[in-house]
Amino acid sequence: RAARKGRIISFAFCFCMSGTLQTGFKQEDARPGGGKLPREVSSYRTRRDGSAAAAGLAGIFRRRVFCVRRYRAAVHESASKRTPARLSGWKEIARHLGVTVRTAQSWEEKRGLPVRRLPGVRGGVYALTDEVDAWAVGQEPALGQERGRQQRQRRILYAALWTAGIALAAAAGLGGRFWASRHAQIAALRFEGDAVVATNGEGVELWRLTLEPIQPGTELEPTQSYLVEADLDGDGRKEAVGGAQYSKPNAAGGQSVGSEIFRISPSGELLWKKPARPVLRGAGGDPFAGEWGLHGMATARGQGRDRVWVGLSHSVRYPGVVAEVMPDGGLREVFANYGHVNSLAAMEYGGKTWLLAGGASSALKGGFLALIDPDKGLSIAPEGGPPRYRFTTRGQARPEVYYHIPLMDLAEAYLDDVNAVYGLQVTGEQGGWARAHVGIEGCNVFIELDLPLKPKAVRISSPCELGHRKFEKTGAIGHPFERCPFLHEPMLLRKWTEKGGWEEVRVPVANMKNTL
Repeated sequence: RAARKGRIISFAFCFCMSGTLQTGFKQEDARPGGGKLPREVSSYRTRRDGSAAAAGLAGIFRRRVFCVRRYRAAVHESASKRTPARLSGWKEIARHLGVTVRTAQSWEEKRGLPVRRLPGVRGGVYALTDEVDAWAVGQEPALGQERGRQQRQRRILYAALWTAGIALAAAAGLGGRFWASRHAQIAALRFEGDAVVATNGEGVELWRLTLEPIQPGTELEPTQSYLVEADLDGDGRKEAVGGAQYSKPNAAGGQSVGSEIFRISPSGELLWKKPARPVLRGAGGDPFAGEWGLHGMATARGQGRDRVWVGLSHSVRYPGVVAEVMPDGGLREVFANYGHVNSLAAMEYGGKTWLLAGGASSALKGGFLALIDPDKGLSIAPEGGPPRYRFTTRGQARPEVYYHIPLMDLAEAYLDDVNAVYGLQVTGEQGGWARAHVGIEGCNVFIELDLPLKPKAVRISSPCELGHRKFEKTGAIGHPFERCPFLHEPMLLRKWTEKGGWEEVRVPVANMKNTL
């Protein structure tokens, strides 16, 4: 039983060793160039001699060594009977060796690869497979190192190409996002400190541009600066057009104001930035020295592009101007008023563009509201008041309509000589309307008008009554609120047209006693 058990173990070991040696033969003594081995060689691989088990392990190993020797002898005998194959040209030689043409040529030069050359100036090269195989057997250690080195180089190259591809893809993605951000349409603009920020329709920031101050020590006033998206040059892409107002403390403790207008490309590049200074001249023929402040900006489509207008008021003296911003940064003045222009709006009515301007009238005392045709040239407000409120600059037209809002008693009680129109709301075309906001120290008065600028109602806020009754008690206002000609009874306005001159217009005031 023990002997039988030993034979079983020997047979199992013999089977395993046979497979191991067979695999080794395949790797070490495989026929060069590929192809099947001779029959007499392959028989050694598949033979399973069970009689070897009885002789013990020593007999097994002796038998395997004998098989290896017989196998190698059979390989050489088979090779000697074959007709050597011919490898024509460097490509076939390199393919037979499994390397590149350049490597094969290098082996010929440095390692003696047996290559034969044909006669003639342009004779080719050839080699015999047996000679190449015999050479390869002798060079196997060195060639193995060479192949290993080439494999490592290829791995490094592939890794570098893979990394470069990933980097290029990432760069392309970032570049695409950068290109898209620089060429996307501007949907909104805002000031952040002294910078202009543009965003797209999703609120994503496209670009940010910091504006240099008009002079050292000045600060940008965001609440008195304006931005619009406009296709100023008619190329189909929205740009940023704006006005920046600056201020700084002066020697008298007040504020010295200066303004600039600017234009920024769709990609965030500053195209130009220029001082906002009209060329209007006063009663003595001299220009208005000092700086101008910004008070409104409006835009409308016309003449194949977006048109932009800006409202300007002198920081020290009385005049106000509405000017069109030209694509090159120039200002074309379209309206001049004897008082500040504090609000500006554009509207479409009757198939054309109109401007609605509001503000103060220093010459007439009170506020004003004017309808202007911007294509008639410079329109000058109707004259009135002291002679110093005049312009020597000649205009080409007059406003279509000019309303004077007389100084209200509540404004006088607050020691103010004007009640300016500080805001405008407009909807154009037929059935459109306009609303003018007159501000008086917390008292808000809204004048509602039908187009083309016909007043229909006045509405007041509750602080107007509270302020009025406060001044009734102090004697600054000598009549009760219920009989106030400005805030309770129909409001008196003065209307001017070039054809009819001045006329009075009474506008009903909405209150608790009527249904307006």
